[in-house]
Amino acid sequence: MINSRFYRPPTLIFLGIGILVGCGDGGVEKGQVTGQITLDGKPVAGLFVTFHPQARSGELNALTRQAMGETDSEGKYNLSTKSPGDGAAVGKHRVVLVPIQQDVPMPGKLSPNFEAEVRPGVNVIDLELTRTN
Repeated sequence: MINSRFYRPPTLIFLGIGILVGCGDGGVEKGQVTGQITLDGKPVAGLFVTFHPQARSGELNALTRQAMGETDSEGKYNLSTKSPGDGAAVGKHRVVLVPIQQDVPMPGKLSPNFEAEVRPGVNVIDLELTRTN
């Protein structure tokens, strides 16, 4: 019988390496993304802003994680993926907006199937909501 204690360290090492290599967006090019969300030209505060990367041609799924931020009192947001302000992956993204407070209704909406494109460098992506009457 083989003593299993000699097999644990290699297993843990490989598991640790797998976690480090398999998680995150190593090597994914990003662009810094900021912007302002408005409704009738007035800033909309208190929204979570999420950019969901879309798969590129020939891919089943996007190969990176979503970028998130929230609007401040002036309706401005700054996206982060792994660390504050690091932006979003370069490419097309489906944009989702949700009120931070669950009991507050969305004041407006984006056009159906709205996508934003993030390019390398600095991106200013302002979003104008339309009323949901």
